[in-house]
Amino acid sequence: MVVYKPLTEGQLAVLRWVAAGRPKGVYDEGFEHRITARALERRGLVKVRGSGHSWTAALAFGGRYYLDHGRYEPSEEPELASSAPPRRSLARKKPPAPALVEINDLVGLLRAAGGVLRLDNPTDVDRVSYRQAVEEARAAGDLSFNDRLKITGTKSGPLVVELLQTTDAAEPSIAVPSEPDPQNEAVRAAKTRLNNVSDATRPRALTLIQAIAEECAARGWSMAFDDEPGFAIMIGEDTFRCFLIEEQEKRDVFPEAAIAERKYEWQRVSPTRMDVYSKRLRLDIGQGYHTRWWADRKRWTLVSKLPDFFGALDEMSSAERERRARLAQAHRENLAHWEQAVPRARERHLRSLNAERAQMQLAAWKQANELRAYADAVASCVSDASGEEADVEAAEWAVWLRAEADRIDPLTDDDQLRVESPAEVSTAELDKYMPKGWTSRRPPHPPTRLPS
Repeated sequence: MVVYKPLTEGQLAVLRWVAAGRPKGVYDEGFEHRITARALERRGLVKVRGSGHSWTAALAFGGRYYLDHGRYEPSEEPELASSAPPRRSLARKKPPAPALVEINDLVGLLRAAGGVLRLDNPTDVDRVSYRQAVEEARAAGDLSFNDRLKITGTKSGPLVVELLQTTDAAEPSIAVPSEPDPQNEAVRAAKTRLNNVSDATRPRALTLIQAIAEECAARGWSMAFDDEPGFAIMIGEDTFRCFLIEEQEKRDVFPEAAIAERKYEWQRVSPTRMDVYSKRLRLDIGQGYHTRWWADRKRWTLVSKLPDFFGALDEMSSAERERRARLAQAHRENLAHWEQAVPRARERHLRSLNAERAQMQLAAWKQANELRAYADAVASCVSDASGEEADVEAAEWAVWLRAEADRIDPLTDDDQLRVESPAEVSTAELDKYMPKGWTSRRPPHPPTRLPS
């Protein structure tokens, strides 16, 4: 028989995550956990179905046994003796994970308790056990159409499980025809554009398209099929790109060509694992990380989720209108600030210009006085009676020093003794004193993002 090695910490973490009902916030990025789940499936610990958005994993009996006992489920096959002596592990063997609390008939327990079960001081095992029990009850179809299970406190605080009742009056509905109307404009446009829907599911997809188009018309919205993928719903100034597709899942398929090539009826044909259409329709708003979507599931159909789809569109449109209003308000405030910033920048420029002129004049005035003092000192060294050539040259030098002092002295120039206020200032000079990113040449552009 095949003897598997004990699970690594990473594999054990994925197994516990699957046992807890695959709670969100643990493996939201990457695909390593899916690869690990496939490895656990080969060991009989989990069951993996679907791919992409339809990917699911559920705990198998072998996985529950491993979590409860810290080892694989015993096999009825005889174990082959190994010729190699067992290696001694140097790592300390960790104790097995604590067993989960078995909760039978959660819905019955809730009805008997008046619809609410509350644990004020739950253990971590209690939180995981009740979360798993809720997921199993939802998946098993134990709830009626009007029943809803709500669980809070799965991470901290009191643990509360509630059985909620909804009435048909509280559930809005959107009429969907039993068959598509071939004369409907949206149906005619969608016939050639539903590329991700199988022929078998196409009629039901077209009835959904017709219902969406009629509901849009009733709300005053517009729906259009264009050259882009999917279809567009226009609400006022906003356009939302939507997609109606059929989910795919992995299945073993027997190729028709291989079957036709068989020489004998009993000859075996190996299946091929491939993506096939699942008959489950899915409706998306947008693409990428912020996609919102609804799909056929065991407990509901996409038809029952159409009110949620339109509610989400209404909510997104309201958010966009509010966003535009806030952007317009931010632009008005920016314009008001810009109108105040330009004269302030000019004032700061003139203050800087005249402060620099004052410093230059002060330095020139001090230098002129020093030159005059120096000229007097040179003149005092000249003897008028000697007539020596050196005395004549020194006297000439003193005269030149006094002339240079008069030339650079700002007090001798009336044009410098005033506040400088040029009529024209270059944009480059003014922009030094404008708020970062703004220019005095033109007002700021309307913002595209709201300030944080």
